Amino acid sequence: MTYDDPTMDVVIDDPDEYADIRRARSVRVIRADIVDAVHAQIEGDLDADGATVADGIYADGAKIGGRIKAKGATIGGIKIGPITAAEKTLLLKIRKSIRLDMEGWHGGGREWCKKHRGHCGTTHCLAGGAQALSRDPKIRAMDPYCAGSKLLPNASYLFFAPQDIVERYLDDLARTAGQSNRKR
Repeated sequence: MTYDDPTMDVVIDDPDEYADIRRARSVRVIRADIVDAVHAQIEGDLDADGATVADGIYADGAKIGGRIKAKGATIGGIKIGPITAAEKTLLLKIRKSIRLDMEGWHGGGREWCKKHRGHCGTTHCLAGGAQALSRDPKIRAMDPYCAGSKLLPNASYLFFAPQDIVERYLDDLARTAGQSNRKR
């Protein structure tokens, strides 16, 4: 189903639904097959706390006024729990040392992104950043998404989130750890 009403509070509760979100005031996910919020405009939160989403939540290039939430959710078969101490340490290392904008990662920069995804603003390099910081040769040989899911399972719902949402999440995490510097 397509949702395209900026005044609407969307509730998705169908395990077979491909939810195509274009514009909404807020989005609450309970059950869905796929939540496609690519380039969506959501005034408030995209809330999937406790949700079951068979495939994934994709918000590449979305403009989200609030947060993406997924506490206790199962997304793409991954149960999202609290961030572990190891995940927190790795996320804080990523925050301090890795530029999240994909354009800085791929050899062709902006042209690579336009060719492969357009200028979407996604931060799947959160997964790639985790992989790049790993010293484990098995992790380094994996697909970046799989490596990131293994290293950061409780943050995997953010792999296809807009950069500003991920940076806000990392900044909040750093504040709770008493850190302030971030690589830009």
